[in-house]
Amino acid sequence: MVSESTRTWCAARGHALITYIPFLDQTLCRCGWRREQGDQPQDMEAKRAVFHACKPGETCRCYVGGKHDTV
Repeated sequence: MVSESTRTWCAARGHALITYIPFLDQTLCRCGWRREQGDQPQDMEAKRAVFHACKPGETCRCYVGGKHDTV
């Protein structure tokens, strides 16, 4: 089940493709309404809005979190 806010966010961006699922060999929009076969070009701006908390231009530390991080 997809939340209304997710559908609204996705529709406002024209259901931009942001996720590739190799097992299905499909690229999807955030809400799953739009599905394209294969590894399609993705909207990096929309993808960043979903998967990153950092701002464009600053060092990305979104996936850093181990106890040995020194960055």
